[in-house]
Order: sequence, then C-alpha cells, then structure tokens
Amino acid sequence: KMQCPGRAPLALRPDGKMLATGFVPQLKDTTTGQLRATLTGVRVKALAYLPDGNTLASCSDDRTIRLWPLRRLDDRVESEIIGQHLASALCLAVSTDGTLLASGANDGSIKLWALGQPHAPADKGLVTSFQMGTESKGRALTSLLLAPDGKTLVDRKSTRLNSSHSSRI
Repeated sequence: KMQCPGRAPLALRPDGKMLATGFVPQLKDTTTGQLRATLTGVRVKALAYLPDGNTLASCSDDRTIRLWPLRRLDDRVESEIIGQHLASALCLAVSTDGTLLASGANDGSIKLWALGQPHAPADKGLVTSFQMGTESKGRALTSLLLAPDGKTLVDRKSTRLNSSHSSRI
C-alpha cells in the first residue's frame, strides 16, 4: 500500500514499475512501495514520464519546465531546465513517441518543446508557443492531452487545436 498526498501530481512510469508522486516528487517502487528517490529543488505542479521511462518531466510555480534523468537513481537527481513560461506552469503532456512536450500555464499560454536533443540554453528546444482560446475568466490550463497522432492537443475544456500551430500540432 502506498500513500499519495491528495491533489498532488502523479505520474506512472510506462512499464508500471515506478510511481512519481508529490509536490516534492518521490519515486516509489510500485511492487514494494519502497522510496527510491526524492527530487528536490522545486515544488512541482505536474509530472509526466517520457515513453522510455528514463526521464520525468515536471512543471512548477516557478514557471520552469524541467527534465529529470532517471537512469541512475541516487541521492541527488539533477534536473535540466528546458525553458519557462511567463506565469506558473500547471500542466504537461508528452507525445507517444517522446519527441514533443506540451506545457500549459496559469495565463492560458501553451508551449511546445522538442525533446530528444540537447536544450542548452533554456528555451532553445521551444518549437512554438501560443495562447489557448480561453475566456477572460478561468484562463488557467489545468490539464493537457496530446493525441497519439501528435497533431491534436486537447485541454480540460475540450478545446482542440490542429496543424495550424506547427507541423505536428
């Protein structure tokens, strides 16, 4: 049995063997419940594993989008900041092939990041950014989903975007 704080971000590794949970993410073995690592340095709002299960993406109130390499779990897992929003980053979605990451922010902005390549300096991996067609009230994006075809992005309000924003979205 594993305890997960209410409303805390959750992400299950694609093979189902590791759960990332918490505002200060803890990685737990799903078979034994054993704590394998704690990712420190930032309070996160959302978590998402990349399809290979070796990298965890996070976004946070400090506006950053981070990648956490998890090939070796030890006392100190260092994150890589791949970019940031102008407002608190609240949600993430990863393409099924692991080459694209979408992040959404409190101001209704969405950014798409190219993955699988070095990202220094920050924002170099930015593919595109745009404002979601949201109302003046409730502009915050609280969840995103990238469709398996990589051409459709959906938010909780079921707003759909298509190839007008990039070659993939």
